[in-house]
Amino acid sequence: LSGPLARVYVVNVATAQNRWEFMEASLGHFFNGRVKGLPRWQRFDAATPRHDGCDLPYSLSDCCTMSHMKVLLNFSRDTAVRDDQWVIVLEDDVALHPSVPPHRLGDIITAALRQAGHMHSPFMYLGLCSPRCSGPEVLLNSDHGASMSFRAQCGGLCTHAYAVQKFLAPRIPEYLKSMLGKQKTIDQGLFRISDALNMSLLGSQLRSHDVRSSGSTHSGIFYMKAFGDSLTVGDWELKPKVVFRLGAWSGRIGNLMFEWASVAALAARAGHETQAHFVTNQVDTDGCPS
Repeated sequence: LSGPLARVYVVNVATAQNRWEFMEASLGHFFNGRVKGLPRWQRFDAATPRHDGCDLPYSLSDCCTMSHMKVLLNFSRDTAVRDDQWVIVLEDDVALHPSVPPHRLGDIITAALRQAGHMHSPFMYLGLCSPRCSGPEVLLNSDHGASMSFRAQCGGLCTHAYAVQKFLAPRIPEYLKSMLGKQKTIDQGLFRISDALNMSLLGSQLRSHDVRSSGSTHSGIFYMKAFGDSLTVGDWELKPKVVFRLGAWSGRIGNLMFEWASVAALAARAGHETQAHFVTNQVDTDGCPS
């Protein structure tokens, strides 16, 4: 723990074993504890609706926000880490930009963390969507000659890859809680304080060409990789589904509504949402919408 980087966490849903296997296969050999400047990473259980009572995307009470709050609080309580040391938080769908020399990743991150600390930037993005930067762009040179673009005073969206100093880690969850009802997502909440914290970006000149970046600019040494699984479309875990189907209904519409209300009430008591889909052969009229 002598270097600036003390911990690396990968936020991963327990049921998404395929994502953890992808991360281990693609990046695990950099974070196995044998590369100078990069400690062995640890898998961190992401929050889920079933186990943590959080919401599906997108809000400040969603599972993504809760996961990041939990990992930062966990880091802040680590007594083996100094207040000026850093944690890297990665989501389980990131990939290293092909322009980054893999054998110099540890050197590049170490040089960037030192630069961020020197510039009083305790929050450094390693990947950022729709970046808005006003600080000067510099080219960092590591101890072994590797170079990488770096820029301060940056804000934007996405939380798939970032680094935070320990003294700041417990304050971010407190701030996010205070933003409930004021900001919609964790991205927007962090963007609001990006100037105050002088947030920075490593790999500011790099651009992602993955389909996940379609329609916007994604910068940084780590980019989001597209997955065709349920997490990408917003289902954090497999949940049981019960379907009630009425093949036909010939009674009063009010009675049908009471039937539906009773089903919805039973579902609410069990903590599950309900959805209704009606199919009718009636024709809409001004006097009687079907």
